[in-house]
Amino acid sequence: MPLEIAEIVLWRLSDAASLVTEPMSMWVVGASYGRRSADPGCSPYGERALVDFRRPHSSSWSKGATQPALIVPMVAKQETGISLLRFRISMSLDGFVAGPNPSVQDPLGVGGEQLHEWVFPLEIWRRPHGLEGGVVNESTPVMEEEQANIGATIMGRNMFGGGPGPWDEKDPWNGWWGSTPPFHHPVFVLTHHARETVVMEGGTRFTFVTDGTESALDQARRAAGGKDVALAGGARVAQQYLKAGLVDEMQLHVVPMLLGGGARLFEGVGALRSLVLVKTAAASDVVHLKFAVGGEWQVG
Repeated sequence: MPLEIAEIVLWRLSDAASLVTEPMSMWVVGASYGRRSADPGCSPYGERALVDFRRPHSSSWSKGATQPALIVPMVAKQETGISLLRFRISMSLDGFVAGPNPSVQDPLGVGGEQLHEWVFPLEIWRRPHGLEGGVVNESTPVMEEEQANIGATIMGRNMFGGGPGPWDEKDPWNGWWGSTPPFHHPVFVLTHHARETVVMEGGTRFTFVTDGTESALDQARRAAGGKDVALAGGARVAQQYLKAGLVDEMQLHVVPMLLGGGARLFEGVGALRSLVLVKTAAASDVVHLKFAVGGEWQVG
């Protein structure tokens, strides 16, 4: 399988002449996959930078830093031309993505819905759900970036809902989102129970995959039409993809609360030594952390 080369690019804010003498705090760090682009807003070494360019000691990020001073190659996991698998999820400070005692009436468990209260007021969240109004804050550009270039989504049976066991043929469950789900693209649901594809209004199509995570990813990539694939959760599905080394990007929305129990995201995943923190942003009610995942890398 041909491998694409990614690059970690160390950018400086001033003249590169004092490379040896100035401390690392004078540098901003970027990472990009090696697709060529003439877009001046991106790194010249990559079409879609995984990160923008971070000014030291600040949570603000901006594009368009100065000339590159040092380029360090990193082996990217993706095959050339293959879309990325981008995982995103909200998580408590103690590492839970759902609360204890989930049920059909309370699918996120006790307290679990509070993990998402940061996003509900946002205009960018309300619009695809058919709601008017909403606020714009520090989380808005994070969500804009998260939603960009997504052509398909993968999720688990618990996130899709409908309870455990075989599907109810007399009263079929079609998801939590009503007749017009907010995805507007193909969604692949991992399940142990086969079911015919469900076509909804607005372009969403739910396909139920019973032959494993890699099959779901293969189908999603084909359906995405060259765009990336979103991995939406829940915890068990995310763990399977992380342990298999199939995730390329992970964005955690860390909410300042302690759930004390429930579904712990990294339970049984092991040490993810290949994580590279590439971007941070903070709002009053959530901190966003974006990681590049996978591939052996080292600076030097």
